[in-house]
Amino acid sequence: MFSQLVLTVSLVLALFNSSSALKVASALIVIEHTPGPITKQDYYKGDLTIVNGGVATFFNDSSVDLATNAETQALRQYASQRNLHPKGKKIGTVTGAPAGYFVMKYLATAGLKESDYTIVTGTVCMSAPCGSETFPYMLKQGIIDAIGLWEPTVQLSAEAIGSNAVILQEQLNNPLIRTQIVEYVKALHQTEQVFQKDPEKVYDRVATFLNSSTTALEEVWPDHKWSGFIPEDLLDVMADEDPYVAKVDGRMSLRRQRWQG
Repeated sequence: MFSQLVLTVSLVLALFNSSSALKVASALIVIEHTPGPITKQDYYKGDLTIVNGGVATFFNDSSVDLATNAETQALRQYASQRNLHPKGKKIGTVTGAPAGYFVMKYLATAGLKESDYTIVTGTVCMSAPCGSETFPYMLKQGIIDAIGLWEPTVQLSAEAIGSNAVILQEQLNNPLIRTQIVEYVKALHQTEQVFQKDPEKVYDRVATFLNSSTTALEEVWPDHKWSGFIPEDLLDVMADEDPYVAKVDGRMSLRRQRWQG
């Protein structure tokens, strides 16, 4: 299960910086990270740095663009970092308007098809308090995960969720890093195909990355799916797992509806 999730949940957040090089944080002691260095060596043409870390690295190193982890670390970080959305896919906007078009166009630059997310319709709000059918209200209640709209609804939405708000206008103006992330994810999918269909091509290198043996990897390889999609039961897995994670971390378990996407 871990390797099925690492290429999906692992890429939970992209924070854009001014550097021309792409920086990825991964837990370098686990097998899940190994598609990254293979991608760097074989398929990705840009400048790429892989550092030890994971999802938590986002919140103490602003130079990191992508992070990889399995679902456990996503749950641990989401408990204290609510601008992290491991499974958020519902976007509030107005279809048939410029806002709806630019949502589609912007997400397409990140390699997302319209089938990868759900558009939720609602109404704008011009002044607080905003009613139950408005986007600010739906965002605060967790009915939607993001909005793509015009002002002042965006500002009112940000105010509704307070410090959890992340406004992506600055990122829209940084096409270089955005393009690099798209290209890296495309290259990662090439690596995924090799891990699935021709693993004998990478056994030796993966063993070197992990300070392990090729023989051991050949034995355990069938336990890893290496599939780069979001499993249909991901929410159920995370909901079942969170009480355990919460107990280990000494916190209350998250309510399912707060992070249901």
